[in-house]
Amino acid sequence: MPELRNLGDAGGAPGQGLHLHRAVIGSRAAAAGRPSLGPAMSEDIPTLLSIAQIAGVFVGFAALVSVLGGRPDGAPRVLELGRFRGVVGAGVVVVVASLLPVLLGRYPISEPVVWRLSCAGFLMLIWLLILSTGQAVDVAREMFRESPVSFTLLVLVLEPVIQVPLALGLLGLLPSLAPAFYLTALIVNLCQAAFVFSQLVLSDAFSLRG
Repeated sequence: MPELRNLGDAGGAPGQGLHLHRAVIGSRAAAAGRPSLGPAMSEDIPTLLSIAQIAGVFVGFAALVSVLGGRPDGAPRVLELGRFRGVVGAGVVVVVASLLPVLLGRYPISEPVVWRLSCAGFLMLIWLLILSTGQAVDVAREMFRESPVSFTLLVLVLEPVIQVPLALGLLGLLPSLAPAFYLTALIVNLCQAAFVFSQLVLSDAFSLRG
């Protein structure tokens, strides 16, 4: 491969050789008619896949808790049922949202458009989850009654931190920060699911003790 041999003859810093190597790979992909991922996009893919795996673990553990835990009378409260649906729904949303940029990046679409479409899809998934969750108002009321601090943290603090960066990415504002906006929303959504999962586990533990 003469292009790669020329990299060793070009001299310069090691970082310069890495950039030249990426340029050669990108030019070959373009010549073959395949879309080439930008350097930043290529670096984000392992992170996105790792987040998808972590979210899948949350979904599996939530299902396990629902089977092994529960109230002695077999009738879960509205809040417990809402927590279970929240963990599973948020986990599925994070898995799909993590894989969305990976999928779109394989099409002949520019990287800024990939992030804008991904932000749009992520927001759509979030609102589909919110609107499709049964008894959402009752769950929110029960959550506020049981712990106003938890309600404030989950709904009034974390939810805007998820949706505002996605809205900025969708509108194309600060396009250089679009990957950071997207990863922020993913990680905060995962933290939100982890917090609800801890509440679900504790509620099951206390119900079993009772």
